[in-house]
Amino acid sequence: MAPTDAQRRARDKWLAEKVETINLRVPKGSKEIIKAHAEKLGESTNAFVYRTVMESIGAISRKNMYRVACSAKGACTVELDDDTICHLSGQKLNEVILAGLRACGEISEQNIRTLALLPVHEVG
Repeated sequence: MAPTDAQRRARDKWLAEKVETINLRVPKGSKEIIKAHAEKLGESTNAFVYRTVMESIGAISRKNMYRVACSAKGACTVELDDDTICHLSGQKLNEVILAGLRACGEISEQNIRTLALLPVHEVG
């Protein structure tokens, strides 16, 4: 189903406020190599390139990242950089994500309709 005009306007407004665009030119054939590697890691090409650049310049570190794995039953495990493991029910994960989104100013009164997690890959 195509987005409505209101959804397109909301998306365009969010993009204008939250992101910037950088065009990246690579030698022919490189795009597919980068895309395949990103998919292997469970990331979009954009997320992979961004993370790689930010790690390279020291702006982020895999040491302060975490990993989330969820079962089909909705139980999730969050592994932190100090090897602490938190077990969360689906409902508790929903509460944690809502609280985080609200605390960061990403949402106000909205609720989560669906949540999709990318395949887990090794971190660190």
